[in-house]
Amino acid sequence: TDGNWPSTDTGGDGLAWIAKSTDPSNGRDSLIVLKDDTLQLTAGSYNSYEHAIVETGESDVVVESSQGSLSQTLSGTYGCIILRYVDDDNFWLCMLWPYSVQYGYIYEKTAGVSVTRSTANYMGWDTAGFNRLRAKVAGLNISFGIAGEANQSTYTMASPTHATGTKHGVTIYSHANWIQVQGVSIWKADTTHKVVVRGEEDSSGRYPTAKVNLRQGSTSIASETFSFTTSPADYTMTLSGDEVAKITDYGDLYLIVTADGSNNMAMKLYGAHFQVGDDAPAGGGGAQTRFMLLGVG
Repeated sequence: TDGNWPSTDTGGDGLAWIAKSTDPSNGRDSLIVLKDDTLQLTAGSYNSYEHAIVETGESDVVVESSQGSLSQTLSGTYGCIILRYVDDDNFWLCMLWPYSVQYGYIYEKTAGVSVTRSTANYMGWDTAGFNRLRAKVAGLNISFGIAGEANQSTYTMASPTHATGTKHGVTIYSHANWIQVQGVSIWKADTTHKVVVRGEEDSSGRYPTAKVNLRQGSTSIASETFSFTTSPADYTMTLSGDEVAKITDYGDLYLIVTADGSNNMAMKLYGAHFQVGDDAPAGGGGAQTRFMLLGVG
């Protein structure tokens, strides 16, 4: 079992690893075995995906797994981690293929159709030993690669995908009959949700206030009031876990900024954005950022 992970109130206690095959038509399913103190997942046949997954109770996780092929045949070696497994037709798959330029892929499988969402090269696979693969899914962001290597494969979802999937683990797709998995570690990943407003006061020394209200439809998700100063500055509202849980449709979010216009106070607003995540680049940036229209009243 995976123990009582990650705490006594989030599941995992007494739960066992489950073997699954997304190509059971070959007549042989996958099998999880212990050999030489190593978890090994035997593949049903060539050209099929075999998964070892475990229920964690969390959709946002970090998975690390040290993997290596006994044959070390680069053309037939694939290091894989599976995330947010819902069923055989819906999950995220992170795959490192060390052949040629060492490709790192992120695949989305939805309704049985796989789509390549990200490709990176020169991932740093070591053919002489095990490789510590690391995949993280948090909110809208996925990152994948070998821990410590500069090149990572990353993707930012347009909206939450397979967010109900709380099973994660490792996958084998290989020419070899089986691949060694030296260890699997899974823990909860946290993601930040922020609203950032940039502005300044436009009336000397009066320090006007502005109320920032993030809404989804008619529901207020979070709000905070800021006092503007005489120089342009960023004012950040960080959402709590309970506030993030209120969001059910990211595409329906909008922002209202209400200015205090009493006593002839005035302010300048230069812009605002909604940011999800801190460490998964999107288009070369540092996080997934969504810009929104400001309503000022």
